[in-house]
Amino acid sequence: MKNFASFDIEYFEKTDPIIWDKSILQMGYDSPYHNYNNISYHLSTNKNKNLSCIFFNKKIPMILLPLSIFKKNLIFPDKPCPIFLINKIYNNKSLINFTLSYIKKILIQNKLKNYIFSDHPYTKYPTNKMNFQNIKVKNIEKVNRLILDLKLPRNQLLQNLSKSLRKTINKSEKYYNFKVIDKSYPGKDILRYMNNLKMSHFLVSKRKTRSDLSWKLMTDFIKQNNGILFLLKYKNKIVSYLYCGIYKNYVWGWTQVNTPQENLKVSFKFEPRHILEWKVINYLKEANFTQYDLGDSYLDFKKYSKKELSISLFKRKFGPDEFNKNLYYL
Repeated sequence: MKNFASFDIEYFEKTDPIIWDKSILQMGYDSPYHNYNNISYHLSTNKNKNLSCIFFNKKIPMILLPLSIFKKNLIFPDKPCPIFLINKIYNNKSLINFTLSYIKKILIQNKLKNYIFSDHPYTKYPTNKMNFQNIKVKNIEKVNRLILDLKLPRNQLLQNLSKSLRKTINKSEKYYNFKVIDKSYPGKDILRYMNNLKMSHFLVSKRKTRSDLSWKLMTDFIKQNNGILFLLKYKNKIVSYLYCGIYKNYVWGWTQVNTPQENLKVSFKFEPRHILEWKVINYLKEANFTQYDLGDSYLDFKKYSKKELSISLFKRKFGPDEFNKNLYYL
């Protein structure tokens, strides 16, 4: 097995975005979960020490390791680290052991508690080939990932909705107007809508939930066609926002908020979040996207908050497929 000095290490903050994403493809993967934009965003949300890097052997990328120190753990500020990638051509237990040794060295040097990382169904990590199941970890937590197949006919997507959700859509969809903010808009308009979303987040949360840099990145992603913002209006007033990430034909929900609606009186069941999600699904299908990732589904009533469990229930109402996803604690 090679030792640490045998590889050339290139750290994320010094790596050209094109080289980072090209390395993922050279290693045999195609993953929005690991790409430069996604990692740069999640490492901008809070203060952390970014250690993400690529290990090269004679200019061939061998290991891609998304990694950061946050609150006494090796973890991203707002989620587990994406699972490390091993070059599929050279994939063997020796490289896995090397990667784990490198990580354990960081844990010891920085007196950290855990390395927390997760896989993702889109990445199609070759767990069987690398015998990944035999890695000794403290704990493995099972979490389902909810992904909607947009290749289904629209009538099938409608039938897959829960009965209560179909009823809500049929009775109240007509009261709302839907708007899409994408790269076709002038930069100043994109910035204006994103500032409105940022302010709505602050008013609802009553605190600053993201760094200014993370909001800037989200704004830039729209201009680059790597992000898209959806709005729902009632009587010309925005009542709900949904921001999504884009990677090829794959889209995932990134952040959502309903605007404060004090003293609002309506003659129907006011469910802007439900209507917005359904209109987004229809838009994405018409735009030839093939998958819509609704996020994780939590079922453990002891570990997760009432809000997280409620959001999970809401997502499942749209009839997505459930894929296995694991959280590992090393």
